[in-house]
Amino acid sequence: MGNRLLLQGTIRDITNEKQINDALKNSEEKYRTLFENVEVGMFCSTIDSYKMLAVNNKICEITELSKQELLAKPAFIHWKNIDDRIKMIQELKNRGSINEYIQ
Repeated sequence: MGNRLLLQGTIRDITNEKQINDALKNSEEKYRTLFENVEVGMFCSTIDSYKMLAVNNKICEITELSKQELLAKPAFIHWKNIDDRIKMIQELKNRGSINEYIQ
């Protein structure tokens, strides 16, 4: 080969992946804005471990607790009746989703 320089590479069009990532980012920002600013107390938790994942500003106002305080507590303490949560989780597992769950 001597003094010859060889180069090998691959070129790939990532336009579609970039567009998908941008759309996902925009969707996440819209959801976060809605979640944080809605006038209803909301929180997200895991199904099985009762771990709090996120709380919004309104639930902090309602409970008079900070986000850190709420996130440190198990989700079941935020239900008036823990049996209602158990029923809702079972329905979620059976159906795969729940819309307009009112107990």
